[in-house]
Amino acid sequence: FSLNSTYYLIYFESLDSRNCIGTSVAIEGGMVGDRKTFQTANSGSCAADTACLLDPTSPRCISVIGGQVDTAEIRVTYNEVGSLQLCDTSNVGAGEDLCLLNPQNCDASSIYPSCTYALLTGSELVAGPSILQRENPPEEVEDSIYVLYYTNEDCIKFGALRGLMMDTVNEFPQVEDLELYTCQDTLACFLSPNGEACEDVNTVGMTRSYFTTENGTSPLLSCTEDAGNETCTEVEFETCKPSELYPGCYYSTVRGVDLISNPIRYITPPTNAPSASPSEMPTETPSMLPTDVSEGQVRSVFISSVVIYVAVLLFSFGMELCLL
Repeated sequence: FSLNSTYYLIYFESLDSRNCIGTSVAIEGGMVGDRKTFQTANSGSCAADTACLLDPTSPRCISVIGGQVDTAEIRVTYNEVGSLQLCDTSNVGAGEDLCLLNPQNCDASSIYPSCTYALLTGSELVAGPSILQRENPPEEVEDSIYVLYYTNEDCIKFGALRGLMMDTVNEFPQVEDLELYTCQDTLACFLSPNGEACEDVNTVGMTRSYFTTENGTSPLLSCTEDAGNETCTEVEFETCKPSELYPGCYYSTVRGVDLISNPIRYITPPTNAPSASPSEMPTETPSMLPTDVSEGQVRSVFISSVVIYVAVLLFSFGMELCLL
């Protein structure tokens, strides 16, 4: 697992193919090479339709599609020159792929025609999270919750994220033999539970969980179903916690409106990383000389320069005596 083995799709409300940035409504990720099925939607509202991106069984998605089930299968891969390509079945016959080579920002979406989208690797998202930023996200975003996983205890080193919808049960593979795996090993199961990369990890079934509120009011509760028993606890937003599912990982729960309003707060670019400590700094100053210039040549040039400088001074002094 690495950031370059993950991808993220960001959907925008603006249909302007030249400038959709600043109109984002949702983000969802996956593992490069895995196939993933999406429920299509075309209600005329991008913000409403992308509820189906995050969870096709959510109440909001069901209200959007009105019982009409129509899916598209996508697969993101690297092409022969190392660029991402998005292959999906929504433009052609069932079972066939139409691949777009290296799609750019603000491409028209065939899965959600009221949206445009951008495709990024995990590394590109970390390097430029501001592509997700939007002031005053629409009301529909308020039903989305994002779980962000990190590979360090300070929740700074971003690993992966998943978008979830309120009042919808989600399944997360639980890792067996925790001591055998690192955080990075298991994040493939968090991001793509049914994918090929997760098959290499020993799991012991699914943990079922969902977010809800009592009678539709605050506080938000996180409920987990385990062996028929349900446990609900109040969600502590933006609190860094160790994961019980994935060894060595830490996670934070963030409201969709907060993630989209200020993504750089939760996905830290490398330029914001702490500077190196004194023990990590180089102990020798690197040479600035070209590799084909010796130190002896430098001394010769230096001595010659000094001789010329002294001659100029003597000449100037002689001129001053003549003038006097």
